[in-house]
Amino acid sequence: MAGEWEKVRFGDLVKITQGWPFKSECFSEDRTGGPIIVSIGNFQYTGGFRFESTTIKEYTAAYPKEYELTPGDGNTYLHNQRMGKVVIKDRKRIAPGFIYYLSLWSDFNRELCVSASGTKILHTAPVRIEAFEFNLPPLAEQRAIAAVLGALDDKIELNRRGEGRFALDPATAALFPYSFQDSEAAHIPKGWTIQPVGEVVACVGGGTPSTAEPKYWEGGTHHGTTPKDFSSLQAPVLLDADRKLTDAGIAKISSGLLPAGTLLLSSRAPFGCLAIAAMPVAMPVAMPVAMPVAINQGFIALECNDRASNFFMLNWCQTNMAEIESRATGSAFTAKDAPLYAQITANLHQSRTLRDTLLQKLLSGELSVAGGNYSALSNSSNLSETNP
Repeated sequence: MAGEWEKVRFGDLVKITQGWPFKSECFSEDRTGGPIIVSIGNFQYTGGFRFESTTIKEYTAAYPKEYELTPGDGNTYLHNQRMGKVVIKDRKRIAPGFIYYLSLWSDFNRELCVSASGTKILHTAPVRIEAFEFNLPPLAEQRAIAAVLGALDDKIELNRRGEGRFALDPATAALFPYSFQDSEAAHIPKGWTIQPVGEVVACVGGGTPSTAEPKYWEGGTHHGTTPKDFSSLQAPVLLDADRKLTDAGIAKISSGLLPAGTLLLSSRAPFGCLAIAAMPVAMPVAMPVAMPVAINQGFIALECNDRASNFFMLNWCQTNMAEIESRATGSAFTAKDAPLYAQITANLHQSRTLRDTLLQKLLSGELSVAGGNYSALSNSSNLSETNP
Protein backbone atom coordinates (compact mmCIF):
# COMPACT_ATOMS: atom_id res chain seq x y z
CA MET A 1 0.00 0.00 0.00
CA ALA A 2 1.03 3.64 -0.44
CA GLY A 3 1.62 4.05 3.29
CA GLU A 4 4.42 1.51 3.05
CA TRP A 5 6.18 3.22 0.16
CA GLU A 6 9.62 4.71 0.79
CA LYS A 7 10.01 8.52 0.77
CA VAL A 8 12.93 9.36 -1.54
CA ARG A 9 14.57 12.19 -3.50
CA PHE A 10 14.66 11.74 -7.24
CA GLY A 11 18.40 12.44 -7.08
CA ASP A 12 18.90 9.44 -4.75
CA LEU A 13 17.95 7.17 -7.63
CA VAL A 14 19.01 8.99 -10.80
CA LYS A 15 21.41 11.62 -12.08
CA ILE A 16 20.33 14.29 -14.58
CA THR A 17 23.05 15.16 -17.08
CA GLN A 18 22.73 18.10 -19.46
CA GLY A 19 23.50 17.80 -23.15
CA TRP A 20 26.27 19.24 -25.28
CA PRO A 21 26.17 22.64 -27.10
CA PHE A 22 26.47 21.19 -30.59
CA LYS A 23 27.57 23.71 -33.22
CA SER A 24 24.72 24.75 -35.52
CA GLU A 25 27.04 25.03 -38.53
CA CYS A 26 27.63 21.27 -38.26
CA PHE A 27 23.93 20.41 -38.62
CA SER A 28 22.78 18.81 -41.87
CA GLU A 29 19.29 17.89 -43.06
CA ASP A 30 20.73 15.44 -45.60
CA ARG A 31 20.04 11.91 -44.42
CA THR A 32 23.42 10.20 -44.65
CA GLY A 33 23.14 7.89 -41.67
CA GLY A 34 24.91 10.18 -39.23
CA PRO A 35 23.88 10.82 -35.60
CA ILE A 36 20.59 12.68 -35.16
CA ILE A 37 20.31 15.73 -32.91
CA VAL A 38 17.24 15.49 -30.66
CA SER A 39 15.76 18.91 -29.89
CA ILE A 40 12.83 20.16 -27.85
CA GLY A 41 10.68 20.13 -30.98
CA ASN A 42 11.00 16.35 -31.14
CA PHE A 43 9.21 15.91 -27.80
CA GLN A 44 5.50 15.51 -27.17
CA TYR A 45 4.33 17.11 -23.93
CA THR A 46 2.11 14.10 -23.34
CA GLY A 47 5.16 11.81 -23.53
CA GLY A 48 7.19 10.23 -26.32
CA PHE A 49 9.01 11.41 -29.43
CA ARG A 50 7.68 12.98 -32.58
CA PHE A 51 9.82 12.94 -35.71
CA GLU A 52 7.15 12.78 -38.40
CA SER A 53 6.41 16.53 -38.43
CA THR A 54 9.74 17.99 -37.35
CA THR A 55 13.04 18.58 -39.10
CA ILE A 56 15.56 15.81 -38.46
CA LYS A 57 19.11 17.20 -38.27
CA GLU A 58 22.23 15.08 -38.45
CA TYR A 59 25.57 16.09 -36.94
CA THR A 60 28.60 16.07 -39.21
CA ALA A 61 31.43 16.80 -36.74
CA ALA A 62 33.10 15.00 -33.86
CA TYR A 63 31.33 15.04 -30.49
CA PRO A 64 31.81 13.66 -26.95
CA LYS A 65 30.48 10.09 -26.84
CA GLU A 66 28.87 10.57 -23.43
CA TYR A 67 26.15 12.66 -25.11
CA GLU A 68 24.88 9.71 -27.14
CA LEU A 69 21.47 8.37 -26.20
CA THR A 70 20.90 4.63 -26.15
CA PRO A 71 19.71 3.70 -29.66
CA GLY A 72 16.41 1.88 -29.91
CA ASP A 73 15.72 1.88 -33.64
CA GLY A 74 19.13 1.53 -35.26
CA ASN A 75 19.88 5.27 -35.22
CA THR A 76 22.30 7.14 -32.94
CA TYR A 77 20.76 10.11 -31.14
CA LEU A 78 22.47 13.06 -29.43
CA HIS A 79 20.91 15.48 -26.93
CA ASN A 80 21.74 19.17 -26.78
CA GLN A 81 22.19 21.48 -23.81
CA ARG A 82 18.49 22.30 -23.56
CA MET A 83 17.68 18.77 -22.45
CA GLY A 84 18.70 16.47 -19.67
CA LYS A 85 19.40 12.75 -19.76
CA VAL A 86 18.19 10.58 -16.89
CA VAL A 87 20.94 8.18 -15.79
CA ILE A 88 19.73 5.48 -13.39
CA LYS A 89 22.04 4.91 -10.43
CA ASP A 90 20.51 1.66 -9.17
CA ARG A 91 18.17 -0.45 -11.33
CA LYS A 92 17.39 -2.63 -8.32
CA ARG A 93 15.53 0.29 -6.76
CA ILE A 94 13.77 1.98 -9.67
CA ALA A 95 12.43 0.75 -13.02
CA PRO A 96 12.96 2.75 -16.26
CA GLY A 97 9.28 2.46 -17.19
CA PHE A 98 8.25 3.89 -13.84
CA ILE A 99 10.61 6.86 -14.32
CA TYR A 100 8.92 7.62 -17.65
CA TYR A 101 5.46 7.89 -16.09
CA LEU A 102 6.80 9.65 -13.01
CA SER A 103 8.04 12.41 -15.32
CA LEU A 104 4.48 12.79 -16.71
CA TRP A 105 2.92 12.96 -13.25
CA SER A 106 1.25 16.32 -12.54
CA ASP A 107 2.88 16.52 -9.09
CA PHE A 108 6.33 16.17 -10.67
CA ASN A 109 5.68 18.78 -13.35
CA ARG A 110 4.06 21.18 -10.91
CA GLU A 111 7.14 21.04 -8.69
CA LEU A 112 9.43 21.76 -11.64
CA CYS A 113 7.32 24.71 -12.76
CA VAL A 114 7.30 26.21 -9.27
CA SER A 115 11.08 25.91 -8.98
CA ALA A 116 11.81 27.13 -12.52
CA SER A 117 13.33 30.56 -13.15
CA GLY A 118 13.54 33.02 -16.04
CA THR A 119 11.75 36.20 -17.06
CA LYS A 120 10.62 35.31 -20.57
CA ILE A 121 11.37 31.59 -20.92
CA LEU A 122 11.21 29.42 -17.84
CA HIS A 123 14.06 26.95 -17.38
CA THR A 124 15.19 24.53 -14.72
CA ALA A 125 18.42 22.79 -13.72
CA PRO A 126 19.44 19.21 -12.88
CA VAL A 127 19.70 19.98 -9.15
CA ARG A 128 16.08 21.16 -9.09
CA ILE A 129 14.86 18.07 -10.86
CA GLU A 130 16.87 15.80 -8.59
CA ALA A 131 15.42 17.56 -5.51
CA PHE A 132 11.88 16.28 -6.19
CA GLU A 133 10.62 14.06 -3.35
CA PHE A 134 8.04 11.32 -3.75
CA ASN A 135 6.92 7.98 -2.33
CA LEU A 136 8.64 5.09 -4.12
CA PRO A 137 6.71 1.80 -4.51
CA PRO A 138 8.52 -1.57 -4.40
CA LEU A 139 10.21 -2.50 -7.69
CA ALA A 140 7.55 -5.08 -8.62
CA GLU A 141 4.78 -2.55 -8.12
CA GLN A 142 6.68 0.06 -10.15
CA ARG A 143 6.78 -2.37 -13.06
CA ALA A 144 3.09 -3.12 -12.62
CA ILE A 145 2.21 0.58 -12.70
CA ALA A 146 4.28 1.07 -15.87
CA ALA A 147 2.59 -1.98 -17.44
CA VAL A 148 -0.92 -0.62 -16.78
CA LEU A 149 -0.14 2.85 -18.12
CA GLY A 150 1.82 1.42 -21.05
CA ALA A 151 -1.13 -0.78 -22.03
CA LEU A 152 -3.42 2.25 -21.92
CA ASP A 153 -1.05 4.29 -24.09
CA ASP A 154 -0.89 1.41 -26.59
CA LYS A 155 -4.68 1.30 -26.83
CA ILE A 156 -4.93 5.06 -27.27
CA GLU A 157 -2.35 4.91 -30.07
CA LEU A 158 -4.25 2.10 -31.80
CA ASN A 159 -7.44 4.14 -31.61
CA ARG A 160 -5.64 7.20 -32.99
CA ARG A 161 -4.37 5.21 -35.96
CA GLY A 162 -7.86 3.87 -36.57
CA GLU A 163 -9.55 7.26 -36.61
CA GLY A 164 -9.23 7.53 -40.37
CA ARG A 165 -10.96 4.23 -41.13
CA PHE A 166 -14.55 5.37 -41.71
CA ALA A 167 -17.01 4.19 -44.34
CA LEU A 168 -19.15 6.77 -46.13
CA ASP A 169 -22.83 6.58 -45.24
CA PRO A 170 -25.34 7.14 -48.06
CA ALA A 171 -26.08 10.75 -47.04
CA THR A 172 -22.38 11.65 -47.13
CA ALA A 173 -21.78 9.78 -50.38
CA ALA A 174 -24.63 11.74 -51.97
CA LEU A 175 -22.68 14.96 -51.42
CA PHE A 176 -20.12 13.91 -54.04
CA PRO A 177 -21.62 14.41 -57.53
CA TYR A 178 -21.20 12.03 -60.45
CA SER A 179 -21.02 14.79 -63.09
CA PHE A 180 -18.65 17.70 -63.72
CA GLN A 181 -18.85 21.16 -65.25
CA ASP A 182 -16.43 23.59 -66.83
CA SER A 183 -15.33 26.74 -65.03
CA GLU A 184 -12.91 29.54 -65.81
CA ALA A 185 -10.21 27.88 -63.73
CA ALA A 186 -10.79 24.13 -64.01
CA HIS A 187 -13.11 21.20 -64.62
CA ILE A 188 -14.99 20.90 -61.30
CA PRO A 189 -17.83 18.80 -59.83
CA LYS A 190 -21.30 20.00 -60.80
CA GLY A 191 -22.73 22.47 -58.29
CA TRP A 192 -19.34 23.44 -56.83
CA THR A 193 -17.75 26.88 -57.14
CA ILE A 194 -14.22 28.29 -57.07
CA GLN A 195 -13.65 31.36 -54.92
CA PRO A 196 -10.73 33.02 -53.10
CA VAL A 197 -10.43 31.87 -49.51
CA GLY A 198 -10.73 35.44 -48.25
CA GLU A 199 -14.23 35.74 -49.72
CA VAL A 200 -15.68 32.89 -47.70
CA VAL A 201 -13.66 32.90 -44.44
CA ALA A 202 -12.12 35.66 -42.34
CA CYS A 203 -8.35 35.36 -41.86
CA VAL A 204 -6.90 37.18 -38.85
CA GLY A 205 -3.56 37.32 -37.05
CA GLY A 206 -2.73 37.57 -33.38
CA GLY A 207 -0.25 39.16 -31.01
CA THR A 208 1.57 38.76 -27.71
CA PRO A 209 1.03 41.23 -24.86
CA SER A 210 4.25 42.20 -23.07
CA THR A 211 5.42 39.32 -20.88
CA ALA A 212 7.07 41.89 -18.61
CA GLU A 213 3.66 43.26 -17.64
CA PRO A 214 2.08 41.06 -14.91
CA LYS A 215 -1.44 42.45 -15.39
CA TYR A 216 -1.63 40.75 -18.80
CA TRP A 217 -0.81 37.28 -17.45
CA GLU A 218 -1.08 36.81 -13.70
CA GLY A 219 -4.34 35.15 -12.75
CA GLY A 220 -5.37 34.89 -16.38
CA THR A 221 -8.24 32.60 -17.34
CA HIS A 222 -8.37 33.03 -21.12
CA HIS A 223 -6.57 30.48 -23.29
CA GLY A 224 -3.69 32.14 -25.14
CA THR A 225 -2.14 29.70 -27.58
CA THR A 226 1.22 29.64 -29.36
CA PRO A 227 2.56 27.24 -32.03
CA LYS A 228 4.40 25.44 -29.22
CA ASP A 229 1.07 24.05 -28.05
CA PHE A 230 0.79 22.12 -31.32
CA SER A 231 3.77 19.90 -30.50
CA SER A 232 1.69 17.57 -28.31
CA LEU A 233 -1.26 17.09 -30.66
CA GLN A 234 -2.19 13.56 -31.71
CA ALA A 235 -5.08 14.79 -33.87
CA PRO A 236 -5.94 18.22 -35.35
CA VAL A 237 -7.85 19.34 -32.26
CA LEU A 238 -6.36 21.78 -29.71
CA LEU A 239 -7.61 21.07 -26.18
CA ASP A 240 -5.35 23.30 -24.08
CA ALA A 241 -2.82 26.13 -24.09
CA ASP A 242 0.23 26.49 -21.86
CA ARG A 243 -0.43 30.15 -21.09
CA LYS A 244 -3.51 32.03 -19.86
CA LEU A 245 -4.32 35.72 -20.42
CA THR A 246 -6.25 38.24 -18.34
CA ASP A 247 -8.96 40.55 -19.71
CA ALA A 248 -6.28 43.27 -19.95
CA GLY A 249 -4.07 40.92 -21.96
CA ILE A 250 -6.87 40.06 -24.37
CA ALA A 251 -7.49 43.77 -24.93
CA LYS A 252 -3.91 44.10 -26.26
CA ILE A 253 -4.51 41.56 -29.04
CA SER A 254 -6.23 43.01 -32.11
CA SER A 255 -8.07 39.79 -32.94
CA GLY A 256 -9.24 39.41 -29.32
CA LEU A 257 -10.93 36.18 -28.31
CA LEU A 258 -11.77 33.92 -31.24
CA PRO A 259 -14.78 31.60 -31.00
CA ALA A 260 -14.47 27.91 -30.23
CA GLY A 261 -14.13 25.95 -33.46
CA THR A 262 -11.78 28.49 -35.08
CA LEU A 263 -9.25 26.83 -37.39
CA LEU A 264 -5.66 27.71 -36.49
CA LEU A 265 -2.74 27.57 -38.93
CA SER A 266 0.78 28.08 -37.57
CA SER A 267 2.59 30.63 -39.71
CA ARG A 268 5.90 30.37 -37.85
CA ALA A 269 8.03 27.40 -36.85
CA PRO A 270 6.72 24.80 -36.92
CA PHE A 271 5.03 26.19 -40.04
CA GLY A 272 1.90 24.62 -41.48
CA CYS A 273 0.50 22.87 -38.40
CA LEU A 274 -3.29 22.89 -38.23
CA ALA A 275 -5.83 22.41 -35.45
CA ILE A 276 -9.39 23.30 -34.53
CA ALA A 277 -9.63 25.14 -31.20
CA ALA A 278 -11.74 23.13 -28.76
CA MET A 279 -10.57 24.26 -25.31
CA PRO A 280 -12.91 22.76 -22.69
CA VAL A 281 -14.41 24.51 -19.69
CA ALA A 282 -13.67 21.37 -17.66
CA MET A 283 -12.22 17.94 -18.35
CA PRO A 284 -14.94 15.36 -17.60
CA VAL A 285 -15.21 12.25 -19.73
CA ALA A 286 -18.39 13.61 -21.28
CA MET A 287 -17.95 16.15 -24.07
CA PRO A 288 -17.42 19.58 -22.42
CA VAL A 289 -18.47 23.02 -23.60
CA ALA A 290 -15.66 24.65 -25.58
CA MET A 291 -14.19 28.06 -24.76
CA PRO A 292 -12.85 30.86 -27.01
CA VAL A 293 -9.13 31.28 -27.61
CA ALA A 294 -6.63 34.05 -28.30
CA ILE A 295 -3.65 33.59 -30.64
CA ASN A 296 -0.19 35.08 -30.84
CA GLN A 297 1.59 36.37 -33.95
CA GLY A 298 2.63 32.83 -34.90
CA PHE A 299 -0.84 32.01 -36.22
CA ILE A 300 -3.28 32.74 -38.97
CA ALA A 301 -6.80 32.06 -37.69
CA LEU A 302 -9.57 31.14 -40.10
CA GLU A 303 -13.01 32.11 -38.79
CA CYS A 304 -15.25 29.84 -40.78
CA ASN A 305 -19.00 29.80 -41.40
CA ASP A 306 -21.71 27.76 -43.10
CA ARG A 307 -20.20 28.53 -46.51
CA ALA A 308 -16.88 26.91 -45.61
CA SER A 309 -16.83 24.97 -42.37
CA ASN A 310 -13.76 24.66 -40.19
CA PHE A 311 -13.72 20.90 -40.83
CA PHE A 312 -13.68 21.36 -44.58
CA MET A 313 -11.09 24.15 -44.44
CA LEU A 314 -8.82 22.00 -42.27
CA ASN A 315 -8.80 19.27 -44.90
CA TRP A 316 -8.47 21.81 -47.70
CA CYS A 317 -5.43 23.38 -46.01
CA GLN A 318 -3.81 19.99 -45.45
CA THR A 319 -4.28 19.10 -49.11
CA ASN A 320 -3.01 22.45 -50.37
CA MET A 321 -0.23 23.13 -47.87
CA ALA A 322 2.46 23.44 -50.54
CA GLU A 323 0.37 26.10 -52.27
CA ILE A 324 -0.32 27.91 -49.00
CA GLU A 325 3.40 28.19 -48.37
CA SER A 326 3.87 30.15 -51.57
CA ARG A 327 0.66 32.18 -51.98
CA ALA A 328 -3.03 32.41 -51.17
CA THR A 329 -5.40 30.43 -53.37
CA GLY A 330 -8.98 29.25 -53.67
CA SER A 331 -10.78 25.97 -54.03
CA ALA A 332 -14.20 24.45 -54.28
CA PHE A 333 -16.28 24.10 -51.12
CA THR A 334 -18.65 21.32 -50.13
CA ALA A 335 -20.54 19.97 -47.14
CA LYS A 336 -19.20 19.44 -43.63
CA ASP A 337 -17.88 16.38 -41.85
CA ALA A 338 -18.65 17.68 -38.36
CA PRO A 339 -19.76 14.35 -36.83
CA LEU A 340 -16.39 12.78 -37.64
CA TYR A 341 -14.40 15.56 -35.95
CA ALA A 342 -16.85 15.70 -33.05
CA GLN A 343 -16.10 12.03 -32.42
CA ILE A 344 -12.33 12.60 -32.70
CA THR A 345 -12.58 15.50 -30.22
CA ALA A 346 -14.67 13.45 -27.80
CA ASN A 347 -12.19 10.56 -28.05
CA LEU A 348 -9.26 12.88 -27.32
CA HIS A 349 -11.01 14.32 -24.27
CA GLN A 350 -11.82 10.86 -22.98
CA SER A 351 -8.35 9.43 -23.65
CA ARG A 352 -6.65 12.35 -21.95
CA THR A 353 -8.97 12.21 -18.93
CA LEU A 354 -8.68 8.45 -18.45
CA ARG A 355 -4.89 8.44 -18.82
CA ASP A 356 -4.27 11.43 -16.54
CA THR A 357 -6.69 10.19 -13.89
CA LEU A 358 -5.22 6.71 -13.85
CA LEU A 359 -1.65 8.04 -13.78
CA GLN A 360 -2.48 10.30 -10.82
CA LYS A 361 -4.17 7.50 -8.84
CA LEU A 362 -1.41 4.97 -9.47
CA LEU A 363 1.55 7.23 -8.66
CA SER A 364 -0.12 8.65 -5.55
CA GLY A 365 -0.90 5.16 -4.30
CA GLU A 366 -4.65 5.80 -4.27
CA LEU A 367 -5.11 2.87 -6.65
CA SER A 368 -3.14 -0.29 -5.93
CA VAL A 369 -1.85 -2.77 -8.49
CA ALA A 370 -0.45 -5.16 -5.87
CA GLY A 371 -1.10 -8.86 -6.24
CA GLY A 372 -1.05 -8.93 -10.01
CA ASN A 373 -4.43 -7.19 -10.41
CA TYR A 374 -2.88 -4.86 -12.97
CA SER A 375 -3.14 -7.57 -15.61
CA ALA A 376 -6.92 -7.35 -15.63
CA LEU A 377 -6.77 -3.56 -15.56
CA SER A 378 -4.39 -3.28 -18.50
CA ASN A 379 -6.51 -5.63 -20.63
CA SER A 380 -9.80 -3.90 -19.82
CA SER A 381 -11.45 -2.13 -22.74
CA ASN A 382 -12.82 0.37 -20.21
CA LEU A 383 -9.40 2.03 -20.24
CA SER A 384 -9.85 3.04 -23.86
CA GLU A 385 -12.39 5.31 -25.45
CA THR A 386 -13.20 2.78 -28.17
CA ASN A 387 -12.07 -0.69 -29.10
CA PRO A 388 -9.80 -0.59 -32.16
